[in-house]
Amino acid sequence: MKISALPGMLGLLGVLMKYNHCAKEIDGAKASGDIELEKQKIAVHAAEWADAEIRKAGTSLLVEGRENIPAQDGFVVIANHQGYGDILALLSAFRGHQLGFVAKEELGRVPLLGPWILRVRSVLIQRGDARAALRSLSEGTKMVKQGFNLCIFPEGTRAKGPHPGPFKPGSFKLATKAKAPVVPVSIQGTYHIYEEKGRIRPGTVRIRIHPALPTDGLSRQEQNELESRVESIVKEGQSALYEAEQSSGR
Repeated sequence: MKISALPGMLGLLGVLMKYNHCAKEIDGAKASGDIELEKQKIAVHAAEWADAEIRKAGTSLLVEGRENIPAQDGFVVIANHQGYGDILALLSAFRGHQLGFVAKEELGRVPLLGPWILRVRSVLIQRGDARAALRSLSEGTKMVKQGFNLCIFPEGTRAKGPHPGPFKPGSFKLATKAKAPVVPVSIQGTYHIYEEKGRIRPGTVRIRIHPALPTDGLSRQEQNELESRVESIVKEGQSALYEAEQSSGR
């Protein structure tokens, strides 16, 4: 991270510290074993935190398709990955629902942010360790079956621009093993917030939530077709949002 980015990042972390009092409520609910209460606390406090961070960054968030979010929890979000801001944008867009993330292990070690990523019921992947990855897949599948929601970024890394990378094979295994609905999501603009200039900047982020697709009862061929279909939906949606951004000039 560039030195010029530190003031902005410290400001965002300062907002995070203000919301650490909410952590006690979430941790208390988890300790009680009441999953529904835990999800409720995460849904409320994670969205509050995300909204505060978004305001602090001077960012506007435009969300389409909230009506497509499944009423019943236990779904898997599949989204393109442009920048660090994707997590905040998605937590805000999915307000009213707990949403965790399948993320690289290093993210869990980031001061202040790492504990929160885990607190919202995320799964951390250890890169380069196949056995650890399988354990994480099993953990994530179990969580979704329990009614938690997870977001996966199939590119495996940030695009840092408007051109998404290829979706990695096997990214949908968690959803198909859990027989969970897949919610495709297109994101445009988060790279403007940090990645484009290497420092925090105001901007506009657009999110389009597409209708959910079932995975229960699919054959192996149908599962493969689903992966291609979802990738097309996400990327075509992102392209449309990019065109809207260019047309509006923001």
